[in-house]
Amino acid sequence: MISWLEAYRDNPRYNLIVHDQLTAPERVKALLSFLNRVRGKSIRKASALDFGCGTGGGVVALSLHQCEVVGIDISRTFIRLAKIRAKDCSVNPGFILCDGRRLPIRNNAFDICFCDQVLEHVDDRWEALKEICRILDKDGVVFITTPNKLWPREVHSGLLFASWLPSKVLKWYVEFRNRESIPIDGEWDVKLLTWWELKKTLKALNFKIVGTSRDYVTFRQRRDLLSIIAKYAAKLRLPVEMFTSQLYLIASKET
Repeated sequence: MISWLEAYRDNPRYNLIVHDQLTAPERVKALLSFLNRVRGKSIRKASALDFGCGTGGGVVALSLHQCEVVGIDISRTFIRLAKIRAKDCSVNPGFILCDGRRLPIRNNAFDICFCDQVLEHVDDRWEALKEICRILDKDGVVFITTPNKLWPREVHSGLLFASWLPSKVLKWYVEFRNRESIPIDGEWDVKLLTWWELKKTLKALNFKIVGTSRDYVTFRQRRDLLSIIAKYAAKLRLPVEMFTSQLYLIASKET
């Protein structure tokens, strides 16, 4: 077993976590292909910030695409595991332990910010996204993925219809059902978003939406039933965000 996964050994959802973490680089690779398509140019040699890098799946994938990468996370445990993982994969990104609402990074420092499965864990999303806007270069983009609040199964706990509950009720319900969040330190912190909430926040911060869930489901070549339904919904101009478990959004910084 890879060394950085040993820290998860006592977690009740160990098998799910192992699958999620081991497949992260391949999943991120597919997302980066979509990002290349939307930007119209390769991300190779770009400067990239992995906002909420976790155990380093995105950092590794970005590094293997020859990006100059820095990963940030509020969890000391995750940063430690991400460093071990990067060493295992023979890449050498930078890491910063910090709160995403106050980044110790200069203005206009990065071409890309990768924010994969993070915003649902952030208390003050407005401040975090404002900081992302600040550290992006004038032509920079942020790529956000986050679970869809409208999806019937809450992805962290696996509980049906839990995602439709208010955040405080959801926390109580998850604790009542004795389910665990994927993070290995800290308490349940999930606050889910709808597509329209995310879009409204980004536009208020002067981001321009350049890639959406609709674009992503038509881009990827998957043939499972839900992907097929989402693709037909896109063709019929129905709200694709009703038919995907995840939201995908790419936004550029407007100068």
